[in-house]
Amino acid sequence: MVQELRYAWRILRKSPSFAAIVVLTLALGIGANTAVFSVVRGVMLAPLPYKDPARLVDIVDRSVKDANVAHAFGTYGDFEEYARHAHAFEKIAFGTISGPAVTMIRGGATRYVAAVFASEDFFSIPGVSAARGRTFEHGDLSRGCSVVLSDRFWRNSLAADPAAAGKDIELNHRACRILGVMPTGFEFYANGGTELWMLFTPDDPGARDVRYGFSFARLKPSVTVAQAQAELAALHKQIPQADAHRDYTPVVNGLQDDFMFMAASNLRTTLELLLLAVVLVLLIACLNVANLLVARSSARAGEFAIRAALGCGRARLVRQLLVEGMLLAAMGGAAGVAIAIALVRYFIHLSPIQLPVGSDVSVNVPVLAFALLLTMGTALIFGIVPAWSGSRANPNADLRAGGRGATSGGARRLTQALIVAEIALSLMLISGAGLLLRSVLKFSAAPLGFDLNHVVLSYINLPEQQYPGSADKLRLYENLRTHLNSIPGVEGSAISVGIAPFGFGAYGVDIESRARNEMQDVGENRVSPDYFGVLRIALRRGRLLDRQDGAGSAAVAVVNEKFASEYFPGVNPVGKRLRLAGQPGSSLEIIGVVDTEKQPDYMHEMSWHEQPIVYRPIAQKPFSFMFIEVRTHGDQAGAGRAIERTIGGIDKEIPVGNILSQKDVLGRRFTYPRFRAMVLAQFSGLALLLAALGLHGLLSQYVTQRRGELGLRMAIGARRQDIARLVAIQGGMPLLTGIAIGMVLTFALTGYLASLLFGVSASDPLTMIAAPVALLAVALVAAAKPALDAVSVDPMQALRDE
Repeated sequence: MVQELRYAWRILRKSPSFAAIVVLTLALGIGANTAVFSVVRGVMLAPLPYKDPARLVDIVDRSVKDANVAHAFGTYGDFEEYARHAHAFEKIAFGTISGPAVTMIRGGATRYVAAVFASEDFFSIPGVSAARGRTFEHGDLSRGCSVVLSDRFWRNSLAADPAAAGKDIELNHRACRILGVMPTGFEFYANGGTELWMLFTPDDPGARDVRYGFSFARLKPSVTVAQAQAELAALHKQIPQADAHRDYTPVVNGLQDDFMFMAASNLRTTLELLLLAVVLVLLIACLNVANLLVARSSARAGEFAIRAALGCGRARLVRQLLVEGMLLAAMGGAAGVAIAIALVRYFIHLSPIQLPVGSDVSVNVPVLAFALLLTMGTALIFGIVPAWSGSRANPNADLRAGGRGATSGGARRLTQALIVAEIALSLMLISGAGLLLRSVLKFSAAPLGFDLNHVVLSYINLPEQQYPGSADKLRLYENLRTHLNSIPGVEGSAISVGIAPFGFGAYGVDIESRARNEMQDVGENRVSPDYFGVLRIALRRGRLLDRQDGAGSAAVAVVNEKFASEYFPGVNPVGKRLRLAGQPGSSLEIIGVVDTEKQPDYMHEMSWHEQPIVYRPIAQKPFSFMFIEVRTHGDQAGAGRAIERTIGGIDKEIPVGNILSQKDVLGRRFTYPRFRAMVLAQFSGLALLLAALGLHGLLSQYVTQRRGELGLRMAIGARRQDIARLVAIQGGMPLLTGIAIGMVLTFALTGYLASLLFGVSASDPLTMIAAPVALLAVALVAAAKPALDAVSVDPMQALRDE
């Protein structure tokens, strides 16, 4: 083996450009595969960084009547019942969704804090200890307000005070004791968003009314997920439920699976697709290298003939060629690992997508082991073909040919077969990328029923002490609207309880004397009269809300087209009456119908959800927590700063949430679709390049090895177009065959892509035509140089050389 290795090294040193091309081709394929595998392993295969993660589960609520309506949250009341009566768990805990529910006053400044309200076992179930101080204990339940800080909050807001544990911090106008600080990078349910965790205590007002939280637990060793779910479903039926929650049932999931789903509903499919794409790219690279080595074996036919004549057996020749392939693969693998490390670091730095909590993407020992196996596999894939081809050489024929390396018919057919495979696989990738790109364009351009351009939004939460009554809140909102509208560049402003893409709740509805509707799918939004104008939601029938719809006026509502079509099919709903389930007071008169605001469908990533919505006047029931929408003429960043100054000028104790562009907020919905499309497009571009190089190599080899024949044809009267046609036939046959096979493979792939498409069918005619046309165009470019060389052959010089 050592002798073969030394000889292989000498052979490769004599052809540095050939070796460089092969190593670079393999490095790109191996590097891309290793980088993608590091992401797949970090997200899907590596266990969560918690204690005994296989037994960690979470509990969410799903609709029993419509799988597309997912509550996806549990209540604190349900958690208490499960904690008292469920026997499937060692421990169970509860936490709210991280959000700006807490205000912090420090140094005279007031700001929001992204906080999670948590039960006492929140940290003990995952088994993560505090880096400083401690986490919650049972005794803390009787000690008032207690919090645990994130490392980021501790460093940014408390200047990394080493004595922070044990001190008090003012939150929601009360002193809260800091128990500890969590380790750097600790996340649970909220990826990078939580600043602190606040303990739920028995005297917390309204704790049992918390409806947007999550329960999670550690299963007992002998209990399965199915058994736990069956027990909770039975318990849930015994718990008295509010109207808006009675049609849901608990669902128990593995914690890692739910973390993946919360990052993106199609994350698993996305990663599987990317892994398939890079495997195909590597396969194309191996086919390309095999093609190069077959051509090289043909050029070395004289060498093989002499070695055979001197007694070298076929097995020895095969071993020598395999060693050469292994050496090339080893160099390609080493370079590929370097490329993978660079790609992973770039991926982490760029953060193009939000990864699930607990993901660890890195080129570690398991990933390096994968790269080693991949290198060995590629050596076998591309090495066995030229070894088999070279070992079948006919020494006598090759010696009579004078060592010029004339390609046998079998070698030519093998080369053409490899090109056919490259073309077919490349077409499949190009078609898939084209479908995803068209889908992203259609998804991002879909009409949403409102105009999000030039709209910025924020939120405020009025302190109850300063604004205890409805009249106090209304005066503040009216004052705020007046001042916001006076800002230069502001076209209009509005106040609302909810705004897309955050959703509007889910209620049942009674329609006059009709039977009760059991579907909990109606959203409610309390808005100021300017809301529809600021978001440019068109009126279809009736009238909009106005300043006359105040606290003392009749209870009225505007509904959207989705509500009208679902609850009043074929009937004008204006003048009809409705009542939202669980809402006190008189019924509401419908005074108008507006366009439907589309929202992201969190259960189905590539779709927009149309929810029936009832809009009510904010003046008839103002809330402390409200969104502010401002339409600007131009500079949104400048408008954001002006909004902060305006609110601070009215009341400096009102904290202002992050001021964001509505377009940017909704644009996050496109992150995963764009990531899939762009990465697949890059991989398909690489595959197309490799296929073009393979076709170019095939035709160049044909022209070089048949130079004498081409010269003879021209000497006896063949025209240049005849020679060009001959070259075109040599390249065209494998090209067309590859396209035909690729179209069949494409239909198999597009069926897999169906869940990732929007507004484009899996057999989209434009894509099915454009992909082969693009491949043909690239093939023409690849064939241009060999065809030009062929028609430029000097007949006399070619005959003299022959």
